[in-house]
Amino acid sequence: DVALLRRLQATRARHLTAFPVDGPRAFSNDFGAPRHQGKHEGIDILAAGGTPVVAVADGVIDSMSRADTGLGGIRVWLRDAVGTRYYFAHLSSIPAGIEIGVPVKAGQQIGAIGRTGDARGGVFHPHFQVHPGGRHAVNPLAGPRGLDPAGV
Repeated sequence: DVALLRRLQATRARHLTAFPVDGPRAFSNDFGAPRHQGKHEGIDILAAGGTPVVAVADGVIDSMSRADTGLGGIRVWLRDAVGTRYYFAHLSSIPAGIEIGVPVKAGQQIGAIGRTGDARGGVFHPHFQVHPGGRHAVNPLAGPRGLDPAGV
């Protein structure tokens, strides 16, 4: 119960109401770590290929691509009511019905874990970013760790 965890100050989750991966997973704080294209602006959540990726907040699909192109490959941008944007990259697929402008609920599947874009040939994972107010990326680790019931 996220509300109870917040009252107990057991979580620092500020932007998320659901964990981005619905299944067994592992992650660590690799935000800001060096990458070939610059500093890592999100976290990578390791999980089996095809594991559901879900909306972390109620919102609307802001942008997306079902084409495996660019750094992010198959990807989705979600925007919530206060303008925070969430980025999910390296997906294997996006379900039918998920389109730009479509509203989604926290916990609703918006993709499946893959290794597209510059993750081709690597481990299965979604790259996940949080952009409060649509501005620069912030370290999302506090949110996912606070909402991860496994405490990984």
